[in-house]
Amino acid sequence: MRGARRSALLAVASCLLVQACATGPDTGDAVKCCDGFGIDVRPILGADAIDCGVYSDWLPHNHQYKSRSALQCALRAQRQGRAFVYYRVESDMVDSGAEAVAVFGERGVRIYLVHVYTNDEDHTEGGVCERLTVNESGSLEGENCSPESPLFQRLLVRD
Repeated sequence: MRGARRSALLAVASCLLVQACATGPDTGDAVKCCDGFGIDVRPILGADAIDCGVYSDWLPHNHQYKSRSALQCALRAQRQGRAFVYYRVESDMVDSGAEAVAVFGERGVRIYLVHVYTNDEDHTEGGVCERLTVNESGSLEGENCSPESPLFQRLLVRD
C-alpha cells in the first residue's frame, strides 16, 4: 500500500511541477494550494494573493527556470509583505520525499503544511505559525506551528 501511495504522491507532485512550468504566478490559483491538505485558505489570502508556483531541486534541466522563478517570486513577495503561496517538493524519486506548502495571508497569518513519506512513515502536519520564512536556498523554516490554533481549526474543510 505504501508503494502505491508513494507513487500516487509522486504523480501528484509531478503534475504540480509540470503545471508550474506551464504557468507563472497567478492570483486565481493560489487558493487551490491546500485542497489536498483539507484546508480552505481563501479567508486569509485575500483577492490579491500570488501563487508563486513550485520549487524543487530535482526538476529536469528544461524546467529549472520555472523552479527558480517560483523561489524568486516567494522571496520578493515575502520582502514586500504580500499575500502568497509557495510550494516546495523534495524527493529522491525512490523511497522518500516531502511536499510542503507555505501560505502567507494578507494580514500576516502564516500557515505551513507538509506531507512527508518514506519507507517507514507517511504523515501530514502543519498549522498556523508564529514565524514562517522562505529561505534563499528555497527551504522553509517555521516556528511554533500549531494545528490547535482556533484559526487553523476554522479553515479545516469538514465533510
